[in-house]
Amino acid sequence: MRDRVDWQQVDWRVERMARQYGLDHQLRKLQEETAELSEAIAVHLRSPTPVSRREIIGEAADVHFLLRQIGFLLNFDSADIDGIVDYKYRRQLMREGLYE
Repeated sequence: MRDRVDWQQVDWRVERMARQYGLDHQLRKLQEETAELSEAIAVHLRSPTPVSRREIIGEAADVHFLLRQIGFLLNFDSADIDGIVDYKYRRQLMREGLYE
């Protein structure tokens, strides 16, 4: 079943950390990190600065870091995500009349 997942082929550390901490722990950690990203965005919207921009980037990296591990643990890969993202782009562009 693991042969479908491409996360581990990109970086062996994904598998190592995902297996060490497990799905429940990493999902809880993802909740924490998404809250921190939300707060960083709120701060930047109130008063944009180079520091607040860096905070958003750092928190987004934390979220990305965990999503890669969760993808490994739930056996989905970047192609699954890319397909959904492509659908969402097309849907939005259709709403705006820019895509048929």
